[in-house]
Amino acid sequence: MALAEFIKKKLRKFKLQIEDDELTVKLAELGGNPEGELTPSSMLIAKQVFVSVIPELLLEPDISQGDFSRKYNMDGIRTYYSMLCDELGVENKLAPQPKVYDASNRW
Repeated sequence: MALAEFIKKKLRKFKLQIEDDELTVKLAELGGNPEGELTPSSMLIAKQVFVSVIPELLLEPDISQGDFSRKYNMDGIRTYYSMLCDELGVENKLAPQPKVYDASNRW
């Protein structure tokens, strides 16, 4: 199975889609070959592609019109994204950032 095909199939599990051109650009940025076979090094590149495109793909709105509806499993996607970020050691951009409140007036 080709690397680009694997990435598309994996994203389809979450009902997410990526255009061929966009995927080719992302793979080129990371040094991957879209037609290359799956190897341990290309799996690492695939995971890096997922981490880079999932935040953008989550910006697409849910669609409802008549009997047709398309919704995303946001919790599942965020969990998968978080797992990949932990595995790759990169910052999770979807995790809520802790807030620091000034409580000095209470002293």
